[in-house]
Amino acid sequence: MKRFTTFLMIFIFIFLVSCTKVSPLENPEPELFSSFHEEDEFTILKRTEINPDQIYISIGYIINSPKGFSCLVGQYEKLNYIVLYDDDYYDIIGASQLKLFTADELSDWGINVSCRIDTRS
Repeated sequence: MKRFTTFLMIFIFIFLVSCTKVSPLENPEPELFSSFHEEDEFTILKRTEINPDQIYISIGYIINSPKGFSCLVGQYEKLNYIVLYDDDYYDIIGASQLKLFTADELSDWGINVSCRIDTRS
């Protein structure tokens, strides 16, 4: 019975995590950004004034990756790029979760993306 309860709790947790909705930014301050890249469905905006002395935490955020790869962007990209989509603003991670673009496209547009071959089976 203890195993079943543990399994059920893990299953519920995984289900809830996988069903999280991507929410737009609450206070995006779009006046601090300018257009960086435009597509038909969305626009990527980049912060106009980036402090060169700013220190960014070395965290990698998973983004929409090509098959067989795991791709990440850093805190710099998360803080200095926003995406306008359907009259709402999203950070670069949320927009990636909406599958608006892939890591390859971000890289082609000049946004720093780090990818590695996914060795998971």
